[in-house]
Amino acid sequence: MKKATFDIDVCKIIRRSPEATPATLATYTALREIATEKGSCEFITSFNAIRKRALISENAVSRHLNLMEKRKLVQKKQTKEGLKFRLIKVYKS
Repeated sequence: MKKATFDIDVCKIIRRSPEATPATLATYTALREIATEKGSCEFITSFNAIRKRALISENAVSRHLNLMEKRKLVQKKQTKEGLKFRLIKVYKS
């Protein structure tokens, strides 16, 4: 139940953002699917894996991830294995 509330809160923040588009929500949903498969909110993946799940271009993925980083919804770091993501908990404000 808490996980669903957390996702709803993040989606509300994304929707309120003037730069956000439906593809931003698709990108976030792709990240949540990967996190669920990995069993953790901290995981390593690639742009290609996100792109395939969100059904958008690699440039769009990059743009939407940068927006989510600015809004402090995710943290992203380049590693040897790929991109390391950490989904940050957000609560209603």
